[in-house]
Amino acid sequence: MLGALRNFAASFDPLRKALADSGYRDFAATNLLAFVGAWMQRLILGWLIWDATHSALWVGLLASCDFAPALLLGPIGGVLGDRVDQARLITMCQAAFVLSGVAAGIAVAVGAGQAWLLLFFALIAGAAATLSDAARLGIIRRIAQPDVFAASIAISAICFNIARFVGPALGGAALLALGPGAGLIAAALMGLPFIWLLQLQEPMTAQATTQVTWVQGLIDGAAYAFSHRSIGGVLLLFAFTCLFVRPAYELMPGLVDRLWNGGPVLLSAMVSAIGAGALVGAVGLTRQGVLAQPVVLRGVFGSALSLMALVLAPWTELAIGLAAILGYFISSTANGALILVQTEAHPAYQARVASLWSITVRAGPAAGALIVGGCADSLGFRGPIIAAAILCLIAAIATRFAPKRPTG
Repeated sequence: MLGALRNFAASFDPLRKALADSGYRDFAATNLLAFVGAWMQRLILGWLIWDATHSALWVGLLASCDFAPALLLGPIGGVLGDRVDQARLITMCQAAFVLSGVAAGIAVAVGAGQAWLLLFFALIAGAAATLSDAARLGIIRRIAQPDVFAASIAISAICFNIARFVGPALGGAALLALGPGAGLIAAALMGLPFIWLLQLQEPMTAQATTQVTWVQGLIDGAAYAFSHRSIGGVLLLFAFTCLFVRPAYELMPGLVDRLWNGGPVLLSAMVSAIGAGALVGAVGLTRQGVLAQPVVLRGVFGSALSLMALVLAPWTELAIGLAAILGYFISSTANGALILVQTEAHPAYQARVASLWSITVRAGPAAGALIVGGCADSLGFRGPIIAAAILCLIAAIATRFAPKRPTG
């Protein structure tokens, strides 16, 4: 028993070693703060849109304004991340995100925050985040120590999931204590320390050659990812979860109102429960190293089944518990895929491969939220969400019994 405890404690040594580096530790802390602000903003905007329209389609449109730029700008961000100084690119995008959030907060505070204007500000924020996603992931390879790179990726996933837990809770508190306008401004300003830290980074040279055209760079990156023995399959599997399960998260304001007659407090509790479960899942992944496809596959099965149970829950306490389980499985799938593609991708393709993961995690929920949200306005929430989860299960079953790809 004592030996098992020692082995368990030793499994966290890479995490401790990664955080012992002050450069990476400061990066992780300010990145976490910026993520918290982003999740605060997302919850406040979601509630404002729902309160103004009471339409699941409008909430889906909000998700699309946040995520749809991934389809166009995600690949461009990947090529940029392999060509330019990543710290400068992230700085410019983070500054645009902060300014759009402050502008949205001012508009709401002066009574000019119509739904269409909030969608416009969400579109700017989504475009800025999309352009920087690949660089934000790729810069970890240059900041973290090489021997704890996988642990550093996992810590970044933990930070993201802590933000999913803390951000909505603070967003709900800001709605009640500050009001939506001041809450949006406070959320935006939380990105300033991250901008300050990035200014302290030494200029970083990109790995990829700039001798090929942009289009060829995009093609080369996609060809590399989907010809790889494990990256392509994991990305496709992850895409099913983003398209068929994750939209429920974007539609949570409507779910809370229609299924459980709740308001901002319950919305904050539900989203925070998902974040708490995701955090547990992310911490668990730090002790497993590079994940194989079966681990991601179990996450797909678990997230689809827990989503069906969630929308069928008859009372709020059970729903909150199931939301935490859903967050755990979504995290296992998303972070497992991220760790695998980041550790196995060649450095010359790092940002472009990361951009494919980013496009999937952003564009998939946007497309799904539009489809499910549009159906929910006429059919209710339960039917369309259960149907989407069943489609995800079918895809997972097909993947489970598909012929194995060669490992050579």
